[in-house]
Amino acid sequence: MQACYEATLAGNPKLSGNIVLTLDVEQAGNIKGASTDPKAGAADLSAVASCLTDRAKAWKFPARGSKGSTRVKVTYSAKPHAGQQGT
Repeated sequence: MQACYEATLAGNPKLSGNIVLTLDVEQAGNIKGASTDPKAGAADLSAVASCLTDRAKAWKFPARGSKGSTRVKVTYSAKPHAGQQGT
């Protein structure tokens, strides 16, 4: 999340907000699906969401003994450090 945010922060020093990442994790621990709110896109928080979604698809969770998939929902809060905020 941090690398995705910092890459987008260069173009918008005041960028802040929340991103909700939802993952569908298969029994074996592989990511079956990933989505975000706001939706992935090319600008601002949507660009961070797009980067985060791409990276999350490569994540691996521990395998579970029970069948089916598990939905994992994580909320990230992004805001620049006090010294990084633009004027």
